[in-house]
Amino acid sequence: MAQLKVESAGKCMYCESFVDDVSYAAVEHVRPKSKFPDQVLEWGNLGIVCTRCNTNKGSYWTDDESLTLINPYQDDVEAHLSFHGPMTMARVGSSRGENTVRKLQFSQRVDLLISRAAQMENLYTLITAWATAEDGSELKELRAEDVRAAIGKGVEYAGVLRAFARRSGFPVTGD
Repeated sequence: MAQLKVESAGKCMYCESFVDDVSYAAVEHVRPKSKFPDQVLEWGNLGIVCTRCNTNKGSYWTDDESLTLINPYQDDVEAHLSFHGPMTMARVGSSRGENTVRKLQFSQRVDLLISRAAQMENLYTLITAWATAEDGSELKELRAEDVRAAIGKGVEYAGVLRAFARRSGFPVTGD
């Protein structure tokens, strides 16, 4: 489990919460071990999840590829999901995105929405400081470094924060 935590930056593969901050980590079997016992130890089938996402997903699996949950380690998340403020929404026309949001109950988890909103508020302060600094100044570049650090892939809720930064006019790179 230690290596999985390192590779995921300690974040739940689905909601991006720091797992140890909200509960105990669980090893996720993307393809449930009850239905795919031969894949229990396959590295590509494993991830770290929080107990909320783990409980919500349970042993869910479907052979209908249009309804499989998004695997953030293998799928292009932004092809199926979009972030609007602290909300995670399915992209129009993505049944996989819709099923992922429904099954993991992203819209009903008020605690998750509040945590994301708090991070967005902090980011808003950093983006405002960057936006109001004089173009071409050293201060502007220092403020940009602060924003880049706040939206790095290892931070909690990176997907939500990067989308917010993009919408706020900050040039997000390295997606």
